[in-house]
Amino acid sequence: MGEHEAALAAFEDALGIINHFPNKPRSAVNIHWLRGEYCFDTGNFQKAIQDFTQVINLDKEGTYRFTQDCYELKVDAYLQLGQPEQAIATAIQYSIHYPWVNMPLFYNHAI
Repeated sequence: MGEHEAALAAFEDALGIINHFPNKPRSAVNIHWLRGEYCFDTGNFQKAIQDFTQVINLDKEGTYRFTQDCYELKVDAYLQLGQPEQAIATAIQYSIHYPWVNMPLFYNHAI
């Protein structure tokens, strides 16, 4: 098993343990965030999008410190995959989730 596969297996193991304790969603959020970042950094954009979506879905009140980063990286991942429509839809969701933030996600991206 290569280093990449071992890392993904460790994330899966951690999520499996956390899922046995349903009152601990914050822990699962942290693992989804870390795995999403890892997948994004290694070019596995589809898996990163799935993990960032999990973080966003678990953070209904917008209180986790890295949820905003999930939106931005999710936009970047969609752009890397050549899916600008999905990137725009994610940016719109971001503005709904954080209406007080006036930070356009596309200033640094060519669509």
